[in-house]
Amino acid sequence: MTLLEIVQPVAEAATTLHTHAAVVAQLVEAPVAQAAEILRAWDAPNPAPKAPPGSGGLVAFLGGLKYVALVVGVIGLVVVGLTFAISKGRGEGHEISPTLMKWLLGISIAGSASLIVSWITAAAGF
Repeated sequence: MTLLEIVQPVAEAATTLHTHAAVVAQLVEAPVAQAAEILRAWDAPNPAPKAPPGSGGLVAFLGGLKYVALVVGVIGLVVVGLTFAISKGRGEGHEISPTLMKWLLGISIAGSASLIVSWITAAAGF
């Protein structure tokens, strides 16, 4: 069996797949464009976010929860740092790196939770 006999069926299959993908793209393109045009023409109301009356307690609770999360995160970083220093002295420092990364990720998410939610809702058009 020659190299051409091996490569030719693969090339034919790739050409067929490309042709089918182009046909599917043409079939999908028009309805998607029409739906996008309809959505652009629809002037849906988009009011600014506003806390409902009486939600001051909930906002204060969320603020306190964020504060506690950040304090626990800082304490956790200190513990991870001490563990890292002790482990490094014994030649085991590489084992603590995943734990440190988890703490840093957790603190980052807790500290920027409101920004993350604002970004997602803005991207979604809310």
